[in-house]
Amino acid sequence: MRLFVADIFILFTRHNSYIALQSEKPRKKKAKKEKDENKPKRPPTAFMLYLNASREKIKSDNPGIAVTDIAKKGGEMWRDLKDKSVCVLSFINQKVG
Repeated sequence: MRLFVADIFILFTRHNSYIALQSEKPRKKKAKKEKDENKPKRPPTAFMLYLNASREKIKSDNPGIAVTDIAKKGGEMWRDLKDKSVCVLSFINQKVG
């Protein structure tokens, strides 16, 4: 690979040790996308529906548990479920009905 002086320059300290390799061309900054205030939120995932429904059960089974530990315990319980679709459908039916 050839390095051309017009494309790059190398900065040296007084002991001629390498510090940085930088392009002379300025980087283009991307314009930030404007946030749409009227944009609808995404629907919750199946795991979030399950976690929100089982949060009180986890708290009652483990008194004094931290918020982060509730999420970890919920993740373990979710991973151990055999048929997740039945679980999620029952939560949806409870909210609708």
